[in-house]
Amino acid sequence: MPLFWFCLSAFIGIFTASFCQLPLFFWVSATLVCLAAGIFEFFHFRYRNHPLLSRPIFCIPLALILCAFFLGGTQFQGALPAFSPDNLLWYVSNTPVSLTGVIKSDPYRANNITSAVIKIESIAIEGNEVKVKGDLSLLLPAGCDIRYGDRLTLTGPLKQTFHADSLPITSRLAQKKLFVGIVMPSFFDVDKYVAIWRSRVLIHVYTGKNFQRGHFSFYNMERKKDLYVNGKRFYNYYKPSPNFRGRFTNAYVVNEKEYREMKRESLLRQQTEEDKKILQQEIETIMFGRLVDDDSLTHKQRAKILGISEATFYYKLQKYNDEIE
Repeated sequence: MPLFWFCLSAFIGIFTASFCQLPLFFWVSATLVCLAAGIFEFFHFRYRNHPLLSRPIFCIPLALILCAFFLGGTQFQGALPAFSPDNLLWYVSNTPVSLTGVIKSDPYRANNITSAVIKIESIAIEGNEVKVKGDLSLLLPAGCDIRYGDRLTLTGPLKQTFHADSLPITSRLAQKKLFVGIVMPSFFDVDKYVAIWRSRVLIHVYTGKNFQRGHFSFYNMERKKDLYVNGKRFYNYYKPSPNFRGRFTNAYVVNEKEYREMKRESLLRQQTEEDKKILQQEIETIMFGRLVDDDSLTHKQRAKILGISEATFYYKLQKYNDEIE
């Protein structure tokens, strides 16, 4: 039973530390004080007179229960990432800053947005420029002409892309024990960080006549890393050789009829959502045109009505005029 109370107290300490933003020094100090008090309590109190030691359901000093509580909090605080002033996350706040960085990969372009990952090099706050390290996720309206290698300067408040009450998609996938498969024309075109560290296995698929999938080669994490380093220069998939080779068969791990029905419903649902997006874009374009035609409004007032910045409004206005022409 002592182990049960010790573990329960440590778990409560971890839960409490996640809400109480107390420094690590406090948790360590409290743990040491309670540990000393628990040793004193264990050796200087008689079992029969002690309120916890005398009961078979506890058999543990009260100070040691508190020690386990603070130890759990210490472990939680110690596991939190420590950010230094040269880390971009150090400056997350509502204070406007100026960031300078380079687009580190090809931007993703969709019907309604353009997104890119920027490698930040420096940050300027109230005129003071500091060298920092970190990546920034940038979301822009569709059609923005940004490319890999462009150097950008961004101004505004630096905010996190998600909050504690909304888990990122990677955490949700991990909780459901799902994996993500990335289909690429060539393994060597994948970003180095993803190819070596963020992926677990590589399945290189060969095709036969009429692009029919035939057999595949499997590389585990260690051989995948060696393949990326040694084979990238000549796109050679035989340095090193794969762990094993296999062949695709016409077999289903689930009921084929149910799978195809679910796939059909999913495709129809996606098509419906795409139609809704197109309709929404058409409505937004009509409303934008009416605001532009209203001569009683200034550009600043139009941007305020639409709930966007003036820079975004001017970009949309230029695109709108180009479409009319």
